[in-house]
Amino acid sequence: MRHSLIVLIALLAGMFALSAPADAQSACTLTVGADPAPIYHAPLADPAQQTSILPAGASYHVVSKSGPQYDALFLIAFEDVFTGWVDPRGGTLNGPCDAVPIDDTPLIDYPTICTLTAANPVAWFDDAALSLSKGALDPGTYVVTRRTEGALFVRIDHAMGGYVSASAGTLSAACEDLLVEHPPLATAGPNARVWSAPNVRTGRILATLPEGSQVAILDGPVHGPIRNDTAAQGDWFQVQGSNQVVGWVWSERLGFDAPPPPSGDPLALALENARLWSAPNVRMGVIVAYLDTGVSLHVLAGPVSGPIRYDTDAQGDWYYVLPANGPFAGWIWAGRMASQ
Repeated sequence: MRHSLIVLIALLAGMFALSAPADAQSACTLTVGADPAPIYHAPLADPAQQTSILPAGASYHVVSKSGPQYDALFLIAFEDVFTGWVDPRGGTLNGPCDAVPIDDTPLIDYPTICTLTAANPVAWFDDAALSLSKGALDPGTYVVTRRTEGALFVRIDHAMGGYVSASAGTLSAACEDLLVEHPPLATAGPNARVWSAPNVRTGRILATLPEGSQVAILDGPVHGPIRNDTAAQGDWFQVQGSNQVVGWVWSERLGFDAPPPPSGDPLALALENARLWSAPNVRMGVIVAYLDTGVSLHVLAGPVSGPIRYDTDAQGDWYYVLPANGPFAGWIWAGRMASQ
């Protein structure tokens, strides 16, 4: 929820504060494409690093670019003031951009990056359940980009990463905004009511989900009151159902479905400007990753209907997919993928 609010506020602010074009004399510029482009605190295209949004069509000075060991991002400036890092696939580069200097500052030096410091070798795995071993990591400090209740996802370089136990080392202070992974789908049980808040005392009932219907998990768990007549507390999840209602459901009214592991050949291909989202909803979710055109996709779940634009009420089908080149799954609008 926190990230979605930041994205919405930043979009509005960006349309007014960041809409001026770059100076015509700038050597290298980035012109944002047809969709708004996220800005990041550090050269890492990760929801926890997202700070604002650049409006579609605007152009900005390119100041420097990240080294090849990280996401291929460019540091841009607005009116000679550093703005942030932007994935160049979100726009078009113009001018002599090959001459832009490289910034090799280690990711662990950025104050907004979450890190794990391990004093001893750490076992790491392909899965959050910590069952598919990848061997061991040497003692050291590693960048953490996601977490579950018991595991952390650490990055080794731009293309590699894996899961370690949440107790494997010491976390830095910049970890509170990490994206928490949950099963992407749940099934409504009996009397699954959708509330406006994760609290029966301050919220109101928005809808009752049909028993057995599938919903997408957007946020949670959040602890809050589950009864009016006692002090009982429980975990709540924010969900989006097929009826488009977004709200909070007590966890005991949901059955959680982990998507099946990929089997066989990928079922789809990413089209131009394909992006993975943390939720099937551009207003509630954040961009998790940009996908190269033609990347194969394993379809794990879906479709789930949800908003596909900021500026209209347009809806579309979303699928939960795992790119063949990994390293993690996310939601993609059906209009950005094609059957293989």
